[in-house]
Amino acid sequence: MYLKHPALQTEHYTWDVNAVRSAIRAFENKRKNLVRNLILEPRPKRLQDTELYTQVLDAKIKAETLIRRHEFIAGVKGMSRKVSRSSNLGTKGSLMFSWECGKVGGRLKKKWRNYSEVTFGPGYDANEVEWETPLVNPLNPVVKKLFQPKHPDQMNFILIDPDEVNGKKCRRLGEGEDKFFNYRLSGYKVYVIGWTLSCTWDGKAEPGPVIQLDDGDNFILSDRFSVRLDTSRRTSWHCRVTYVLQSRNQFPDLNLEERNFAEPSLDVDI
Repeated sequence: MYLKHPALQTEHYTWDVNAVRSAIRAFENKRKNLVRNLILEPRPKRLQDTELYTQVLDAKIKAETLIRRHEFIAGVKGMSRKVSRSSNLGTKGSLMFSWECGKVGGRLKKKWRNYSEVTFGPGYDANEVEWETPLVNPLNPVVKKLFQPKHPDQMNFILIDPDEVNGKKCRRLGEGEDKFFNYRLSGYKVYVIGWTLSCTWDGKAEPGPVIQLDDGDNFILSDRFSVRLDTSRRTSWHCRVTYVLQSRNQFPDLNLEERNFAEPSLDVDI
């Protein structure tokens, strides 16, 4: 029954699928003699059968792990990709605005240096990164026309070539300048499954800050996230992106095709 599941009908997990098939074949070959061996045969024979039970149990765990990952990513593909916005009272009468989309709000499993492992239920695991822009001070319109702004107005979660970090596969924040708006991920292809964005806004609730996304699917199941910010008020922006590794979620029946986007400009806008 396990082997009929789409999660085990893929070349991406050959090792696990072969382990399941091998355990099933071994069990079928010895099934008629298992009970008799346990009752009648001497201890070495019973121990040999015990190894078979262990093999079958390990195969069952592998199969169920693949099936849970398949169910999780299938659920992400089928969920709403609509962005929801909310606001509530922040500090000193300011309003806290937040946006969210996709699968967010996982329970923390383990926190690493630059990212966290979260879970949405047994076997429904993902990673999260979060970062914050420096305090953004709006420029006078006249000054903005004459001079290049000192800060970008776009926030990005992007993949970079491992060669940029000497071939190392790692997760890291932008380096070099103190005022970075980008989170860089090196060496791993990912699927974004959810994101949240927030800021504290000094101004009226309506219309409030306005954000712009360039992707019609709001970057769900893409390998990046990019948002243009409203920098007309003094504030800092906080972003959290939830993602899974593509290598662990390549199920052909779900048609998770690779989507190519233009690289966002990481330079200050003119």
